[in-house]
Amino acid sequence: MSALSAVRTPGVARTLGLSLVARIPDGAIGLLLVLQARHLGYSYAIGGLASAATAVGMAVGTPLLGRVADRRGQPLVLHLSAALAALCLAGTAFAPAGAPGLLIALAIGCGLALPPIAACVRAIWSRALAPRHLDATLTLDASLQEIAFMLGPLVLASIATLAGARAALVATALLLWSSTSAFALTPEARATRVVGARPAREHDSSSGAGALRASGVRTLLGVSVALGAAFGATEIGIIAFAGDHHANGSLGLLYAAWSVGSLIAGLVVAQRGHSADPVRRAGALLGLLAGGTTLLTFAPSTLWLAGGLFLAGAAVAPLFAVVYALMGQVAPAGTVTEAYAWETTGIMGGIAIGSAVAGAIGAPSGMFAAAAAALLLGAFTVLRRARTLRTPAAR
Repeated sequence: MSALSAVRTPGVARTLGLSLVARIPDGAIGLLLVLQARHLGYSYAIGGLASAATAVGMAVGTPLLGRVADRRGQPLVLHLSAALAALCLAGTAFAPAGAPGLLIALAIGCGLALPPIAACVRAIWSRALAPRHLDATLTLDASLQEIAFMLGPLVLASIATLAGARAALVATALLLWSSTSAFALTPEARATRVVGARPAREHDSSSGAGALRASGVRTLLGVSVALGAAFGATEIGIIAFAGDHHANGSLGLLYAAWSVGSLIAGLVVAQRGHSADPVRRAGALLGLLAGGTTLLTFAPSTLWLAGGLFLAGAAVAPLFAVVYALMGQVAPAGTVTEAYAWETTGIMGGIAIGSAVAGAIGAPSGMFAAAAAALLLGAFTVLRRARTLRTPAAR
């Protein structure tokens, strides 16, 4: 099934487009909070703490919101969380100077309430699409998500440069609220109310561990942590490499090379399709990404590093697509949105771990080596626990 055929499936283009717009703020909130902290006269340490607070809040809140969405339907959760997150984010724009605690508290609130759009749209597709349509759609989503993550910092940071951090934060809050609300009003999102309206006894088994009661979900959570750790270490490695080579002006180029490699490869795979066993494909892609990341340790110049990032990035979107597809297969009935939300939590937590480890290592080559090691651990996890990914959850 090609990407073009997948987009023609009723409802896919609408939910894909709206969800991508709704994800644009995610990549820019942390940056804007740092800019606002500096505007208020705080140090970069306070700005970084505010940004980290949002990430921690998101890691905690996303699976909780996902669980409620599975039980009560997506519209209620998306409307309420979007309003609360937007209010907290707008509040940071008007936080007074001399009150760093308030800025950080609002950042935590924003993260806790940030709507789980990615989890919601993938849950919709996993319920509505046949496997051949789902695979192509998830691959396309993983690819186009790179554009959303690139547009967020580019557009919203430009607003901050032209009109100030306060204006950019308000604009981001409005975009977050309006785009999420528009997604929640789609027929596909509203149809999840039927899924949520089940007898209580159908949810008794998921009331405790929820999606995590499935061994396959736990396996993919571990893989997500490994992926996040690799990305966190690589991001810090890129910054450190640019600093050591007096090329801080090339940071945008380096990050773009990484994202564009992922985008192009994902679009090619989405269009051509693939038929390999998803578990083996996940292990192979993790190994391929580990190999590409290892090559970064030997980069002699910024240009070589950009080329290496482009090649390594080629495995990212296809890898995410197969991980998303596997999660939809192993998630227990009534917990699909929560299961996808746990992936987000795993990645966010992994990024924090990888960033901390990379910071302790100090040398760019060691940071890239640590990222490769995390990816190899992820590949080992997939292959070692392959049985849990091939066993459908109890439904």
